[in-house]
Amino acid sequence: IPSIQTLGHMEQYLRWDESADIRDTARELLADCDATYQFISTAIKSVTSCFRTKKIVLGLDEAHNLGLGKHLQLYGYEPKDAIFCRHLKKVFEITKALGLEGMIYSDMFFRMAAPDAGYYTEATIIPPEVAAKIPENATLIYWHYGEEPGCDEYMVPRHLELNRRIIFFGGTWTWSGHLPHTEYALRATKEALPACCKYGIKDVVQSIWHDDDGCHCNHFYSLLTLQYTAEYAFGHEDDAWLSRRFRHCTGGDMDAFLAMSDYQCKFKFGEVEKGGAFPGQNPVLAGYPYGPGR
Repeated sequence: IPSIQTLGHMEQYLRWDESADIRDTARELLADCDATYQFISTAIKSVTSCFRTKKIVLGLDEAHNLGLGKHLQLYGYEPKDAIFCRHLKKVFEITKALGLEGMIYSDMFFRMAAPDAGYYTEATIIPPEVAAKIPENATLIYWHYGEEPGCDEYMVPRHLELNRRIIFFGGTWTWSGHLPHTEYALRATKEALPACCKYGIKDVVQSIWHDDDGCHCNHFYSLLTLQYTAEYAFGHEDDAWLSRRFRHCTGGDMDAFLAMSDYQCKFKFGEVEKGGAFPGQNPVLAGYPYGPGR
């Protein structure tokens, strides 16, 4: 399934002068601009021409500075949710005209409604008028990579309340350096998958991002997290089984893949005692021996 961005996470392109007409901020495309939608339409046509599927991931996540750059200069201040919903409607008009099924990340709906602008804030209530503007044929992607332990138990039901098809995206933590945080990824996965099963989420994806600023991690280093996810789907969770299956399917050594987390801890965040927090780390991650710094 092709996956692109149609609002935020565009800094690798927006740094070039040719993007000036469609640049709101250094990260966000300029909403409410005809040239922007021509650009998005061209991008969608280009990437979907390589695939038989009619599904496409359209991004639309983490557009934190939407409307605060060129859009502010051109049109004045406007609440983020109004700009976002108009932009979302325009993007889905493009996909509808092309006969495509759009999939979008859900975090902006929660962030715009949260008192602290957070994604996983338990007290967040999305206003009905905003929820009603989510296209009925949209698939919402709930993504959680372990940043907020325990939140899957309330975030999955909150997504289901939106009355749209839901997909869960976990993460293999390949995007923060030369080697992945494999043990942290596994701990997060072991919390998320039971919640998905409990609430009937049938589709689960494990993300292998390279992130916006580039990353040097080999995609194949994510194999252990992928193997665990597959084994869980077939009813197997214990480490001994996982180790045997991992060696049988990939030829890899489970302990060696787990040891990659030690590399991240020692060289990226400094020597720390297992079970402690890393410098700058979100306190909720302190209980994760290999949790990434925040």
